[in-house]
Amino acid sequence: AAQTHRGLAAAIDDGTLYPPGLAAAGVRLERLLVMPVNDPLGAVRAADILLRSHAFGMTLMPVVSAKAALWARLASLTHHGGALLLALGDQATNELGYFSSVRVHFQIANVHWTDRFGPFAQLAGYEIHAEVIKNKRAAPGCGADISVGAA
Repeated sequence: AAQTHRGLAAAIDDGTLYPPGLAAAGVRLERLLVMPVNDPLGAVRAADILLRSHAFGMTLMPVVSAKAALWARLASLTHHGGALLLALGDQATNELGYFSSVRVHFQIANVHWTDRFGPFAQLAGYEIHAEVIKNKRAAPGCGADISVGAA
């Protein structure tokens, strides 16, 4: 969210992006370019184009299975452009894990519901535990607990 207040950001959408959720998290949608893709190679190509443009301080993409050479290229473009490439997904591939500078594992620790029970209960908030599992510039193992919504 902070990136869209300072500059432009891009998101490569494989169909899982939910703009109302981004807006609720504080992302300024008018400063976010959304690029839809249909397949993993399309996501890598889109990231390559966006990073080479030097127009975006941050590019968000889904984790995809790609050859090490492609991840190496994206890492190089990110480094030389002074940008941030954020790959989000359930499981990082070995190739992505090797070329990433930082890897963070997020896990839902607790879910909070409204007072109503049964099928009419509504989500009131949740707690997430984040743990750094790889960091090229510091020791991994640091963690944080994040509370979203009512606790």
